[in-house]
Amino acid sequence: MPDVTLTITLSEAGQVSCTGPLENRLICYGLMELAKEVIREHSANMNRRVIPASPADQLALRGNGH
Repeated sequence: MPDVTLTITLSEAGQVSCTGPLENRLICYGLMELAKEVIREHSANMNRRVIPASPADQLALRGNGH
């Protein structure tokens, strides 16, 4: 099967447009569902990143030296 592209565009004016195989609803809805899974997985992976603390953060955690 050749590559299939479904493009969803939000304009600055707030208008949404779609291009792609719009005559094939099954393909379009399937692509949208798969895209939701990809976004969900990406978001879950973003939350797993460890961000090293800066020296200022470490001082703030220690408080005023007590």
